[in-house]
Amino acid sequence: MAKKKKETEIKKNIEDSVYISNIQDIIWCDQWSSWNSDASDSYALDVYLVNNKRPYYLSFGSERDAFELVMELKKRVPHLLYGPSEEYKQIFKRNPAELMALAKSKISK
Repeated sequence: MAKKKKETEIKKNIEDSVYISNIQDIIWCDQWSSWNSDASDSYALDVYLVNNKRPYYLSFGSERDAFELVMELKKRVPHLLYGPSEEYKQIFKRNPAELMALAKSKISK
């Protein structure tokens, strides 16, 4: 009998969850915020994976909540890139595997 691969759940609350079969596929987290005088503030995290064309989007109640999730991920994903970067975005659009190679090359040994 073959073993079933266990999925990893990144979950910040019951309404906002992302299921990822292998968290080592995460390349980059881009945290961002938006403010609007007519609406409430938005805090978000885009999670980029090597095998997805589009990032997963997670919304948060604060910047700190998003940051804390990234720090927990970083403990488990040593190659994780974090922060805004037009360079990373362009590389990801061109070839996610290339961004993964760049991320892994930056691991401090």
